[in-house]
Order: sequence, then C-alpha cells, then structure tokens
Amino acid sequence: MAKDPQHDVMQQYYELGKEAARLPSSGAGRLEFERTGVLPPLLPGGFTGFTHRPGQLRAEFSSADLEVPDLVCVEGAAYLLNDLDDRAADEGAWQVILDAARAYERVPELLGLGSHLLATGFRR
Repeated sequence: MAKDPQHDVMQQYYELGKEAARLPSSGAGRLEFERTGVLPPLLPGGFTGFTHRPGQLRAEFSSADLEVPDLVCVEGAAYLLNDLDDRAADEGAWQVILDAARAYERVPELLGLGSHLLATGFRR
C-alpha cells in the first residue's frame, strides 16, 4: 500500500510547530494558526487549511442558520498506528480499524482524534 500523503503533510506541520519562529506569532507564545484556525500553505502554491474544534464547527454552522443533526470524526485515530499499512493489507485487521472508528466517531470527547470532521447541516 502506498504511503498516505496526509501523513507527510501532518509531519510537515509538526515540524513547523517545533520551529514556531517560522510562523507568525500573536504573542504569548501562541502561533497564529492556533488563534485563527487558518493553516498557511507550507510551500508556494500550496493549499490553505482551516481547523475547527467540534464546538467551533457547530457554532460556524449555527451562525449560517444551519442545524447540525450530526457531526462525526471521519478518519478516527488510525493514522496514529505506526503499522497502518500492514493492517490495511490484512482484511481482518482492517475490519477491526473500521469497527473501532465507527464505535467512537460520534463520541463528543473523541471527535477531535481524527484530522477531519464531517457535519450534516440543514436550514432552520
């Protein structure tokens, strides 16, 4: 299985976090992206990312006059496994990962484990 490109991006942001001086700071040792939720491109022409905590995403939907009947953690914490490629290649092990992700995808305290949230919204 090919290496997940998301892993490389996460590693780059981790390295940027270690080198906080490379990112704009809003003072008190807090990085600008921690304050604003906007992740600047890593390279010229790269993408800009946006981060939300689960409550912030609900609030953003609410400010757009949308109800949020469902909010889930999309990938879960599987990316934390150092042998994910091996597990993904084994049908039984992969099923365990999927079952675990489904078991906690809606647990409020665990929504932030994955790198993506998915909100379902509708107009009030």
